[in-house]
Amino acid sequence: MSFNINVRNQKDEKIFSSVDEILKKQIGGLSVSQYWNVLQENLIVWSKTINNDYFWSKVQNSITFWEQEYQKEYGGLLFLKTGGFDGFQNKSIDSIKDKLVRKIKKNESILQEENTAFCIDELFCSDKFPIPNLSDLIRTRVTCAFLDGVSFLAQRLYDAAKDMGMNPELEVHNKSEGYYAQHITFTHNVNYQILAQSIPMQIKVEIQLATTLATRMWEASHSIYEDVRGSKMLDDWAWNVNDPRFLNNQLGHTLHLADGLLINLRNQKRGVGIK
Repeated sequence: MSFNINVRNQKDEKIFSSVDEILKKQIGGLSVSQYWNVLQENLIVWSKTINNDYFWSKVQNSITFWEQEYQKEYGGLLFLKTGGFDGFQNKSIDSIKDKLVRKIKKNESILQEENTAFCIDELFCSDKFPIPNLSDLIRTRVTCAFLDGVSFLAQRLYDAAKDMGMNPELEVHNKSEGYYAQHITFTHNVNYQILAQSIPMQIKVEIQLATTLATRMWEASHSIYEDVRGSKMLDDWAWNVNDPRFLNNQLGHTLHLADGLLINLRNQKRGVGIK
């Protein structure tokens, strides 16, 4: 079995095998294991390419101006640290496979033989060579000091990507699980290097934005989230104090409230109303 993430049950194992069989029909002379290895190599190259391209260089050069603009309008720091944003990183192969499986679980009919074409379109993209149809193959996370800094910066990044024709999309996350963030995805041209060929294609790249508190919460609790989201645990965590999600998710909402209170206090100090 080429999927080597933690198998939680026989049903998952069957899904993994089905995806492998579908891939075999799409990747020519490659074995499935070779496919994932080549994808990993390309993802590493793509992350380096995007970090050094004109768009991200333009963003880095705009940071000081955006910090000054935010300071003038809101009276606070946009970031708690200086030196620009962290660079883009590629999603791990195990994480990609896990996300594809969760995607299938939401609509298991796509694995039926008569739906093979639909399955390929749902799980993989590119008419030249299949790559996982995910928006965060390459991603980075940006941490803002204040809650309103997230919306401020998200709009600046969206506008910058739009000006360069990168087809950006902005998604605001307010999840019942206590996850609060804004994600910007945009398209980027890359070359897929395989078997001495260079195949031009487009991928989606993701920028995740959240506050410092939300980011620390995400870092501390992500392992719980990973363990639970693929399991058969009942979705009644809000009424079960023994469920690890009870503390995890409620704390996410509490920290979001704390982020709002910080803005309230900051604005009271400035003698202005809440924006």
